[in-house]
Amino acid sequence: MQRPYKITYKTYFNDRLKEVDFHGAQTYPLYVQVTYRKKTIFFKSYYFDLLSQERYAYRIGRKVIAPKLKDVIGFELKLIQFIVEQLGDAITLEAFKEAYNFYGQDLCSYAEKMLVPNLFLYFKDIDCPSFAWAVAAFNQKKNVLYDLLLDMKKLFADDAWKRLIPYGDRVTISYLEMYAFVISKRKKPYWFLTIMEWEKEEVAEEFRAYLSGVEIGEKEQDRIIKSMNKLIAYVKEEVANGFS
Repeated sequence: MQRPYKITYKTYFNDRLKEVDFHGAQTYPLYVQVTYRKKTIFFKSYYFDLLSQERYAYRIGRKVIAPKLKDVIGFELKLIQFIVEQLGDAITLEAFKEAYNFYGQDLCSYAEKMLVPNLFLYFKDIDCPSFAWAVAAFNQKKNVLYDLLLDMKKLFADDAWKRLIPYGDRVTISYLEMYAFVISKRKKPYWFLTIMEWEKEEVAEEFRAYLSGVEIGEKEQDRIIKSMNKLIAYVKEEVANGFS
């Protein structure tokens, strides 16, 4: 009987590179090492890149709330273990890396990336070019689009807000509800939602329950879920084309 190959993996701080700032602390970048069938790949941690962004640090009075490196490592290990279980006997290093790039992606970040150019077009079309260029300059690594959209909703007349929605191709409303759901479920500052989490049946059910709780009708819930699935298909296509 042929002995199955064993996959081994670990996270490590890559001291061959320069130290970087992680919310006021100097540290070497976090990397992942995966070995299978005597071959090894090394790559930078997605969660380290994501959670080192300025937007994930919050100040409450004099206290700064920021991600902890031990939590970043914990997120990485959960993702790796999930991928190993998903791939099973079909695992290869190439398949592992593609699955890593897909399942680890934050849906909130991807929705924002899609929405900014759509908002730009909206303001151009309603003849507000200065506002359009202000939106184009939005820095996703420093700011959260959700906060900007909430302010817009306060300022806009109902008609203007309803006209904005189609420019997001239904992603606008799903993004707002998705981000609000994440805020309600996850402790600050870990406000993100990965595809790995979404594809767990209980998370999708929790999201539907949340939508019902904020009095969103069943028809609109279906539209939001379809929008979420469309967003995931977009991510999958980008990963397959090497654009993650």
